[in-house]
Amino acid sequence: MWYNMLSLVVGGSMGILGRYGVVLWLGRQQWLGIPASTFTVNMVGSLLIGFLWGYLDVPQMPDTLKNFLFVGFLGGFTTFSTFALEMMQRFQAGDMKAALLYLLLSNVLGILLAFGGLWLGTRLHG
Repeated sequence: MWYNMLSLVVGGSMGILGRYGVVLWLGRQQWLGIPASTFTVNMVGSLLIGFLWGYLDVPQMPDTLKNFLFVGFLGGFTTFSTFALEMMQRFQAGDMKAALLYLLLSNVLGILLAFGGLWLGTRLHG
């Protein structure tokens, strides 16, 4: 029990620090009206979750490692609530083009990256 909770705390802390590093690196940059840092962490996180799921033998993994990687690290690294806030801000500002582009790219590209990561992970796993 304590190992599971500790794995969540450590993984989440590492994910948060990783996300913060991307925020420091990209700052307040925008790409076509899309917040670069949130978009980047969500797309990288989508790719990583698919890759790790395909590469690792997830059913055989200890719960502590699953919690560390999938719930802790990737949960701390990616951010749906920030994405929702940024979407709301674009709609409120009347920037429908950027809002729709952000919505479509984040969802479609995120899912495609997760499947691409899964495909790559299963190929590399053997």
